[in-house]
Amino acid sequence: MKVIVYTLEGCQHCLDLKNRLNKLSIPYIEREISKNRSEWESVVTQTKKDLLPSVYVGEDDVGNGVYYIPERDFQDLDSVVELIKNTI
Repeated sequence: MKVIVYTLEGCQHCLDLKNRLNKLSIPYIEREISKNRSEWESVVTQTKKDLLPSVYVGEDDVGNGVYYIPERDFQDLDSVVELIKNTI
């Protein structure tokens, strides 16, 4: 399973999530949205949400997995870490 964390430079919640995943030795790929604009636009189109940090978990990175979006799928970082752990 591949975990992709969509982030924005300077986003404290994004940094906190990455730190938690690192501490738990959960491998992930970071996609900084200002450097991956078209991919992020595709995520927003699919999820109808433009919130960070958003997380994708799937076999590949073409949208065949599940997206975890703040306020829609989780309210805090503990919740999204549990969602990731239960998905991978």
